[in-house]
Amino acid sequence: MFRYAGLHAEWITKTLNTVKSKNLHSLSLKLPRSGIEDPVWEVAHQEWLDLDRLLVQFWDSHKLRSKVIYATEKDAKDEVAKFFPELTRRGIVDVLNESD
Repeated sequence: MFRYAGLHAEWITKTLNTVKSKNLHSLSLKLPRSGIEDPVWEVAHQEWLDLDRLLVQFWDSHKLRSKVIYATEKDAKDEVAKFFPELTRRGIVDVLNESD
């Protein structure tokens, strides 16, 4: 499980790029409700898109299922789509509200 530690996702992508195990079957990411309006979002957004592409590749090659836990009272799927547009478009991510 990766926990949100600021707007930048590059460290998650770099860590996942080191994974050699074919036994990895799921990945959980916990995102907070705040931060997406942050002024650095424009810069950090590309890092999230890079992570989104990597997770799609993991799905294609290993059927790695991703789960995103989002701390919000509103519909989490719309918010998570801002971080992971391709995963949500393909329907290969499980999105949960933190309260679920």
